[in-house]
Amino acid sequence: MGTEKKYTIAGDIGGTKTLLGLFTIEEGRIRFVQTKRYPSKDYIKLSDIIDLFLKGSDVQVNRESACFGIAGPCEGGVCTTVNLPWVVDAREINARFGIERVSLINDFEAIVYGVPQLDEDELDVINKGIKDPRGNIAVLGAGTGLGEAFAVYENHSNQYRVFPSEGGHADFSPNNDDEIALLRYLKDDYGHVSFERVLSGNGLVNIYRYLASSGSYGVSGEVEKEIKSGLNPAGTISRLAMEGKSDICSKALDLFASIYGSEAGNLALKILPAGGVYLAGGIAAKIKDKLMDGLFLKAFLNKGRSSELLKNIPVRIVLNPEVGLIGAAVKASE
Repeated sequence: MGTEKKYTIAGDIGGTKTLLGLFTIEEGRIRFVQTKRYPSKDYIKLSDIIDLFLKGSDVQVNRESACFGIAGPCEGGVCTTVNLPWVVDAREINARFGIERVSLINDFEAIVYGVPQLDEDELDVINKGIKDPRGNIAVLGAGTGLGEAFAVYENHSNQYRVFPSEGGHADFSPNNDDEIALLRYLKDDYGHVSFERVLSGNGLVNIYRYLASSGSYGVSGEVEKEIKSGLNPAGTISRLAMEGKSDICSKALDLFASIYGSEAGNLALKILPAGGVYLAGGIAAKIKDKLMDGLFLKAFLNKGRSSELLKNIPVRIVLNPEVGLIGAAVKASE
């Protein structure tokens, strides 16, 4: 009688949701047998969610290794989350659950690990480009915050080396009069204005607030009420824009898409990702039609003398919302 198969735990932890899964590897591919989503802000710490998840599992769990991709900088087995009041400690998880090797990595570092596992039907094309299968990879994505990371292919090991980043907190750099005025408006509120203040769920709301304050757009009381009463004002703004029901929301989403393209181009110039730029995070897939209508690509390529350099860089939208979980599983399986 054979030994029961054991399944390894992986996690994708963000400011909005925590996704945990148990996986195995079959024919070189990650295969999840159980996944569950939890609202992050409902819990005091990650280990409480892990405890609930494991108690609800009906399969045997491998306690040799685990990996969790977390929205925040991770050093020395400790991660302080950016958009949650959590400090996640690998040693505490090890002691509580008896998992021998616990890896904590940045959530976008996990996404970079996951991208090579995706099939073509899990991606949408903004710029086809010319993909080098051993070229550098860049990932960025707006969601609760703005995440960025990249990977460099190492010929001696025939695999990618992944690098985390906190590039979303770099200075917002405006490119036109509207964006300059937006920077001035946000500077009064925040002092330092990072790209995350503009390229995130709250960032889209910030853009809307700026446009409403400018006096250049008629602000509908009905639209204002819908935005303020909803649990997801950014989602409301993007939905009204995509449905063509609000000029000010449409302008806000246009600005968002253009700034998104500009920052993607900035990252591409720094990394030269011949393997592709990938847009992940919670927002890109939801507004993919807007990101594919030309505004994003125009801003991506608007780099003066370096514009020609970016024309051959592939740009894709990640459609699989579990790419970070897949990446954490790849790391856990190493």
